Amino acid sequence: MTPTRVLPLIGLLLIWLIGGLYYIHNHCCIDIQGTSSQQQDTLGATSAGSTAVVLGEDDDAPLFSYSSHQLNQPLSVSFSKEIDDYLERLISDGSHVKITGFYGHKENNKSIFPNLGLARANNLKKLFLDRNIDGSRIHIDGKKMNSTDPSIVSTLNLAVVDPLPKESLTEYKVQFEHNPIIIYFKSGTDDLILSDDQRESLQDLSQFMSLDRDLQVDLSCHETSANSREKNNTLSKEKGQIVWNKLKESGLDVSRINVIAYGQDRVIAATDTPEGMAKNNRIEISVD
Repeated sequence: MTPTRVLPLIGLLLIWLIGGLYYIHNHCCIDIQGTSSQQQDTLGATSAGSTAVVLGEDDDAPLFSYSSHQLNQPLSVSFSKEIDDYLERLISDGSHVKITGFYGHKENNKSIFPNLGLARANNLKKLFLDRNIDGSRIHIDGKKMNSTDPSIVSTLNLAVVDPLPKESLTEYKVQFEHNPIIIYFKSGTDDLILSDDQRESLQDLSQFMSLDRDLQVDLSCHETSANSREKNNTLSKEKGQIVWNKLKESGLDVSRINVIAYGQDRVIAATDTPEGMAKNNRIEISVD
């Protein structure tokens, strides 16, 4: 065969080979190397333990509504069964479990915790605590996902883990003794003003309560904006109820949280200036 006839055949062969490699790369390798960041995050989250499971990914309805941290009710049959299976294991073998709650990067954190994922995980933790599981064996975490897909961001990850360093009740007692968490409201609204440090403290309070099942928490409510003592007492109690509801929504045991209305009786600043009034109108969270 002459060189002039061989060269076109070689060219066609090269084109066919390059096209084949391109097809293989796009249709075979992309599923592994081109996995989206949120899928990689989910896979990474479920690899933390040989018995890790993702709850909610097979449910018809998401576990949580958008920007919500309360489990949607009623719970699905499959979700309830998975929870019961894990509870049986925790009761029988004394293992530790880590609950990771996910949240989308565009969701709003309306909880008292540092992030929405922690609040979602804590709501599941409360189901375990209600079954008398030792709180020191249940650990929570929150993870942000670059996704708005409810099937991804509305899931919970459960993984059996080695025991983590146990928090000391003494350390928590020192932290909260004579050191209440003082919370203020945005002027004219029911919205709480919470700093990052306050959110961390509220998460610590939740853990403190799960470790000490006899711990009682007081919400001391103060208000001086009204003209009469009776009205200030009423307003302070109403604001205390708002905080009580926020704690409940984030998975705290509110049966041990007491709302105490002091109204105008315990001021900490002058009552004749806007700045003083703002300081006086507060909620103090303390432990007995």
